[in-house]
Amino acid sequence: MSVAAAMPGTDQALVESRRSEKNKGWLRILDNVISRPQERATDFTVPNDTLFFPFLASETYEYLMDLFWTRYNAVIPIVERSIFEEHRRIASAHYYSTFLNTCMLAIGYRYADKTRPDVQCLRLSKYESILHAKATNMVDKALGAQEKLPLVLALLLLADLEWAAGRERQSWMMGRISIRIAREAGLHEDTKTPLSSEKMHIRQMTFRACVLCDQIWSLLLGFDISMECISAFRAEITTERVRTLTELSQEAFLRLMHITCTGNRKLERTSAIDADSCLELHHILEQWRSDLPAELEWTSRNVGQAPAAFFILHQQYHSSMLAVHLLFEDCEIQASQHKERKDNGCEPGRGTCSSEACTRHALWITRTLQLYRCRFNPQDMFMTGTIHVGLAAKGLLLSLQCNAQRSRWDEILDQIKWLLVILSEMSLSFELAEKMQIALQSELDDWLSRKHAQKCSCTEAKKIWELRREGSNAVESSLLESKSTYSEACSDDGVHQPECVPQKSNRISESSQVADRLQVSTENWQRLVEELSTGLQTGMIHGGASPKPLHKEWLLE
Repeated sequence: MSVAAAMPGTDQALVESRRSEKNKGWLRILDNVISRPQERATDFTVPNDTLFFPFLASETYEYLMDLFWTRYNAVIPIVERSIFEEHRRIASAHYYSTFLNTCMLAIGYRYADKTRPDVQCLRLSKYESILHAKATNMVDKALGAQEKLPLVLALLLLADLEWAAGRERQSWMMGRISIRIAREAGLHEDTKTPLSSEKMHIRQMTFRACVLCDQIWSLLLGFDISMECISAFRAEITTERVRTLTELSQEAFLRLMHITCTGNRKLERTSAIDADSCLELHHILEQWRSDLPAELEWTSRNVGQAPAAFFILHQQYHSSMLAVHLLFEDCEIQASQHKERKDNGCEPGRGTCSSEACTRHALWITRTLQLYRCRFNPQDMFMTGTIHVGLAAKGLLLSLQCNAQRSRWDEILDQIKWLLVILSEMSLSFELAEKMQIALQSELDDWLSRKHAQKCSCTEAKKIWELRREGSNAVESSLLESKSTYSEACSDDGVHQPECVPQKSNRISESSQVADRLQVSTENWQRLVEELSTGLQTGMIHGGASPKPLHKEWLLE
């Protein structure tokens, strides 16, 4: 429904004036948060690339656009290539704008070979290019464009660029603006006028991209999602159009994200962690997986030939399950602080199962990432990849502190090292991945240093005990030697031993008792050595503080 229809009795000019004021308000926000010292473009509709991209050779332009189509849009389809190129050729503003084209080129730069001279000329920083800066400067005038489809798509791509550059808040703001414009344009509603199949397809594709990005930012930054968008999409996906495997993966991904986001909102609104709610969400996720079509099931055949979206789908499933069982762990901690566990809704033994499930799903995420890496470039990972790696790292690090998981420590350490490799490759595209790599390496080094310190403390304690035992034996030998010497001296002189001799004998007896006590404590020492050598397995003796758990804000620090 349009704004004019929602406000009966108002003048159309007044509605347009208010809409213009609303756009100006967005401009003030954008000017305060994002400012670039670049010149602003003057036109946004005529697709004359020689006018708006004079610094790009035709070869460079085709190279960057090809990277966008093959390495970004192929993972999560946002722009329909055939329709975009056709509208660009005929100079139609319905599905083309220079703003959108600039954002697509900036995305292509992310995957470009940075050793090429023509690409090096576009560099501003490690995660930003001249194209990105120019696209940012186009925002204020682009908001006044009449055609909303290319504007919405361009803002979604610009939000992705801002996220990759490490500006999370600006990224979320761009995404919310795009969703607001999409709703005002009526993309979430059935149009009264009949549309061609092409126009209907691009409208649905654009709104699907809005819903997807809205859900992703909800998980990344913790903001609420637009429930109207979700319900509209659920009604829209019943179209009879034959969908590709990538589109099927995207639709299943959207349903999964809807389950995850709504479940997180429900759990966050409760004052205490409710194990029953976690269990309910667990069953819903399992039901989602059982409802997957055969083409999306995790089989060796699908793994060998499925598109990249297939792996992202299963990574998100295991990430959602891992998040649920991490909440079970928190529930077990809360229950252990109360005498009656039933008051908190937790059952005895559930925490142990959740601990094993956390490790299992964290390992699944890591192995799925490795399989993705075998077929695709981790640099091409969608922005949700940072969530998946972060949750897997948290689950594996917590498993290192679990008594029941000690037999799998070697496997867990190997998988953490794999995560570091994947983060290193993802850091070429995302600044957040670089920060996560540094944080994870620090956590791993800290844990290994503590284990080494515990082994060293065990060795030092053994040396001290041996020195103490050697010292007591030396005292006993000295006393015996003194007694023998005194007895010989008395017998030689024919003098009877004085009464102090029994006192000497008592001292020798006391020394023997000390030696006996030390001998008895050997068994205790052996237990002590075992406890020290197990490290974090036992909570009785610690050589140092246990590794710090990762907080919720760790992904954004």
